[in-house]
This record gives sequence, C-alpha cells and structure tokens, in this order.
Amino acid sequence: MSAPYRDAGPADPLARIQALPPRSRLHAVLSALIVYRPWPGEVEARKGLPEAAETAGLRRLGSSFEWFLASILTSQVWADGDGVTQARLSNRGYWFTTYFESGRCIITWDHPPRTRSSERLESRQGKGGDFARDYADHLKTVEAWRERGEVPIVVRDVRTATALGRHYYRFVASARTQVALLSGPVIFAVAFLLAVWLVRRPH
Repeated sequence: MSAPYRDAGPADPLARIQALPPRSRLHAVLSALIVYRPWPGEVEARKGLPEAAETAGLRRLGSSFEWFLASILTSQVWADGDGVTQARLSNRGYWFTTYFESGRCIITWDHPPRTRSSERLESRQGKGGDFARDYADHLKTVEAWRERGEVPIVVRDVRTATALGRHYYRFVASARTQVALLSGPVIFAVAFLLAVWLVRRPH
C-alpha cells in the first residue's frame, strides 16, 4: 500500500527541500535573478483549458509569473484534489508538475520539452494537446515514483506553488534553461535602448 501524502503545511512548505544546496554557484546566481512570484492580476489561458481543468477535477489556486515580462510568462495555477499535482495554464498551453521531498520533480509538457530529463527531473512530452490524457499519464508516473519511495509535496496555495517554482530554478533546471529565460529580457532591453538612441541621435 502506498504511503500517505504528507502536507508540507502553510507555515514552511519547503522545509524538506529548501535545505538542499543549489546545483552550483552559477545556479544560485541565476535563480536569484529569476523573480518567481504570485501574480495578483487576471491571467488569460488558452481557450478551453480552464474548462478542461475543471472537468478533470482540478481547482484554481491563483496565478504566478516568472521574471518581469509578466504578460509573456504568467500562468494560472491549478491543483488536483490531493494538492500533489499542479497544472499551469497559459495563453501558450499547459504543463503538469509534481514535486517530491527529495527535491526531484516530474513535468509533463503539452509540447516537446526544451529541458531534458536528468537525475533530478523527468521531463515528459504529452499527447499532442489532449489535456485529460496528459493529466492521466502524469498521475500514472507520479504513482510509479511513489511506489519507489518518493513522497510528493502537497500544494495548498499559490505561495507554495511559487516557492516550488523557485526551487526548480535553484536545484532542478539546467543553467542553459535559466540563461535562455534571462536572455530574452536582456535582448529586449538592449533593442529598446538602441531604438531610442537611433530616434534621438542628431541627423
């Protein structure tokens, strides 16, 4: 029989994994630059996704954003009845995430993963945008990990979800993924400043 879920609790939801050291000093620096926080405003998701999440029995916890280009990197945060699996819905698509006390995680994407699997991450591709089928497949993988002794961390609110997201960049994600995420705003800022200079320079 599988071990019961352990609720990480609202007071210190990441006590078991926040003590884990970052993968490297570079990861510590890069993860500190990524502002992963709750988003107080309304976030739009691709048409049909919220309805699919409700049909699957998930409940909406709120929204979050990564970095400062909030209009691009915001997503709705949903969780299943046990609080074990998160569903992130955005105007680009969806993905499912489950974290474990060991610090490892499973992510099922609705598109080919840009982040490869590793000893810390199982990065999975879904079945071509079939929300219900991808969710069911994700839960099967979670159960297989539980049978191997991995204990999922329960998500009860957006604060816990975003704290887990920060852990992802500190301990799980590759440095290449973080550099790619950070390079977009930098390129945008440089292009903007260059455009301003071109407009204002004497002709």
